[in-house]
This record gives sequence, structure tokens and C-alpha cells, in this order.
Amino acid sequence: MQKSDDYLIRYAHRFRVEKSEDGILQIRTTHRSRDGMTFDIYSHSETHLAAMLPPQTGRNLIRRHPDTFIVQQDAVDAIVLLFPEDMLDNLAADLRLRRKRQTSEEERQRLAEMSRRFSPLRKNVESKKVISQSGKVA
Repeated sequence: MQKSDDYLIRYAHRFRVEKSEDGILQIRTTHRSRDGMTFDIYSHSETHLAAMLPPQTGRNLIRRHPDTFIVQQDAVDAIVLLFPEDMLDNLAADLRLRRKRQTSEEERQRLAEMSRRFSPLRKNVESKKVISQSGKVA
């Protein structure tokens, strides 16, 4: 059975999943981009995912998990490692995956209220209200 192009969307509730410039869904990592290259996780086959990582990070992961990762490509600027998809949750911390924030409805409301009270744009909004109520144009 062939995976669909949007297969990785199934992880969007836990991790930051984004579409790349070429239209492929990827799970983002916290590794900093270098020379226009982003380090992320993408679908490789029916059972495996591929992780494009900085070379030193990739070598460290191979040392820590020798039975888990398969080197697909090793270059000066990046290393591509294959690993079983069912290991994604166990490897999330080691791969430094960007997690989605899990906030409750009460926390969202509290943050929205703080944003309304302390926003630097608050004065501009209030001054527009005063101008519109007085009928004068500034």
C-alpha cells in the first residue's frame, strides 16, 4: 500500500509539520538551518522515515542507537538516516523534533487576556476608538 503525500499530517497534533517548497510534508526539528538547508524528518518508505540532520548529530545518534539507524547518505553538510516509523516517539527527543504546545482552553483565554492588556498596539486601538466616538478626525 502506497502512503499518500500528506501522510505525515497524522503527527501534526504532536509535532510541527510543515510543507516544504517542493510540496513535501516534513516534521520540523530544532536544528538551525545552514546555507538554506533545513534539517527535518520526511517519509521515505512504507515502514521507514528519513531524518536529514547535521553530520555531528547524525554520528552521535548512530553511536547511541546503532541498531536503529541506517545511513542512507553521508555528506559534508548533512547526513540522512533511515529509521523505523514506529520508533518516532521514542526518538523524538534525540532527533530534537519541534513539538506543538498543548494548552488548555483556560490557558488560551488567560494568554489572550494578557495579550489584550499588555499589547503595544493597545494605545493605537484605544486612540482610534476615542477619535471615532468624538467625531473628530486626527
